[in-house]
Amino acid sequence: MCDDWKTQRFYGRRISFLILLVLLLLVLQSCEVNEVDSVKSEIAPPLDAYVLYLEEVMPPCVPLWDSSHDPCPVEAPTDVEINSVESSIRRWPSQGFPTWTDILLGEENVIAIHLVVRGEAKIGTTRCESYPRRLDSFWYNMVSDTNLIDFMENSGLDHHCYMEIGVKEYILGSGPPLLTVSMHREPIGWWALDFDDWPDAQKDKWITELLDDPQSRVAKAYEGKELVLFLGTSTTIAVESFEVGPQAGLWFVQKDGDEIRAVAQDIEYARTEEQRSRLDLPLKDLIEQVKRAATERTTLTDGRIGLASYLPLLVTDANHLRDYYVSVGAVYDDSDDATVLPPPVPGEGDIVPVPVDG
Repeated sequence: MCDDWKTQRFYGRRISFLILLVLLLLVLQSCEVNEVDSVKSEIAPPLDAYVLYLEEVMPPCVPLWDSSHDPCPVEAPTDVEINSVESSIRRWPSQGFPTWTDILLGEENVIAIHLVVRGEAKIGTTRCESYPRRLDSFWYNMVSDTNLIDFMENSGLDHHCYMEIGVKEYILGSGPPLLTVSMHREPIGWWALDFDDWPDAQKDKWITELLDDPQSRVAKAYEGKELVLFLGTSTTIAVESFEVGPQAGLWFVQKDGDEIRAVAQDIEYARTEEQRSRLDLPLKDLIEQVKRAATERTTLTDGRIGLASYLPLLVTDANHLRDYYVSVGAVYDDSDDATVLPPPVPGEGDIVPVPVDG
């Protein structure tokens, strides 16, 4: 009996030791994972860090951040010209205004509109960065000549300018109360493929002079304004973000007395009264028309970005943007080809010195 007791005690201690060893190994492994995750988070933080939702629709023209500020002035819509190349041609004035369904489908049924939001562009959040061109993987289904894809990806860079949009209403889709959006893009030609290797002074001089400082132009045009934005995904999977659609993608909300209207930035290209009426209309009418078109598009595409069965599903929840990027070939690791997030808001994360008494 005594020997049995000693044997049980010996094995009991041994089992306890093994359990403690396993727990220690799990803790060490967790620390290693956290270290790896902390490195990866600088590239693209995990999705769970951003799962927030706008809880209620905010009325139009109520300032989000500064009560003395009017986000809905009645004025001619401002535009931001593309200075690096000839501005894109708006084809609809000569071909007729497209239907809302066509606008949501996008050009060639692949540059689709995923979300439509009404929100206010936050003052002081404009920043710009350049990225290589990397196409979504579905382009390989669309284009049989891979040399053409190589040329498209290696023919230059894209200089994106971002802003924070305080969302007041998700007209299509759902998501958080704050979105980072590419509001302007400047294509940069093949001769600047080594742009990242240029000295900072040369970069700054080139952007300021040749591109006419797009950051200041974008800030002046949009900051503080209430806008309706038709959002697609970025033209390159090198950066994970939403981007304003190319055709009737940006509208200014304007309040004149009790009337609230939406005026498209593209209204300057209207040639007839019928076209003008499509680009300057009561906000509620714009919302109703877009929602009807979204229902029609879903019927046509079965929830995908276009008509072809190999195309990915639309992003209907802004919190799941990462899922879309992964589905079209984005890689999230510490490699040179990793998909990154837009640059942080100017001053965000800066260390504020604490005054020392005496």
